[in-house]
Amino acid sequence: MKKVLSFALALALVGVCFGQVTITHNGNNVAAGATIEISTDEYGDDVEFISFDIVNGTSNSINMKVVTTEADPNGLSIFSVCTAGSCVPRPSSIAFDLAAGSTMDVQVHAKVPSNTPTNTAGLFNIKIEDQSDNSSLFSFQARLTFIGTPVSIATVDGETMHVSAYPNPATSMVTVSYTVEGDGAIVLHDVMGRKVMSQRVSGTGTTQIDVTNLPKGIYLYGVESGNRQSAKNKLVVK
Repeated sequence: MKKVLSFALALALVGVCFGQVTITHNGNNVAAGATIEISTDEYGDDVEFISFDIVNGTSNSINMKVVTTEADPNGLSIFSVCTAGSCVPRPSSIAFDLAAGSTMDVQVHAKVPSNTPTNTAGLFNIKIEDQSDNSSLFSFQARLTFIGTPVSIATVDGETMHVSAYPNPATSMVTVSYTVEGDGAIVLHDVMGRKVMSQRVSGTGTTQIDVTNLPKGIYLYGVESGNRQSAKNKLVVK
């Protein structure tokens, strides 16, 4: 029994001595391979996505780098990775030395287009690598979900047209907000470009469209007036 206990103690001491690189997010340890869920109602080229701490629990200083790749971006993208007051735009990776027992705060910023539909989610891989041999020290995923209101604006001859819709994805009634100069129409197309729905509107306001009887899938909607039209947004029907 004493030998077993001594062996277990020795293993524990080895673990303390050598340790490992770990990640914390909001004060909580992140499991290797885990997916962290993040939501934002902001859009733009430099939206703060996720902030996390890298902890060097080993007994040696490590020259490491943070590498981000797209798993399923869904129209979103990584804009930059920042640490210690320095930012590097993707696809470049940011590298730094992290002393034994030290912690480094890392911020990842994303690009969220202004016409991103509500509830759009992009999945990204985040990996911490040893700069000397590119070996993996830790990896996890982060999913960014846009929960704000999309903006789609087109200006033609000084006139502005705007359209947004929620909920998205939808199963029945969809509320559409619009701005159009004069008379126009909310138009819905399938992915083949075929018009499946049109509803007359004018000025600025909101209206509802019923997608209950539409086949499940992806559609594109916008507002049209004569030969003018807004940018098209994606609507998912479930």
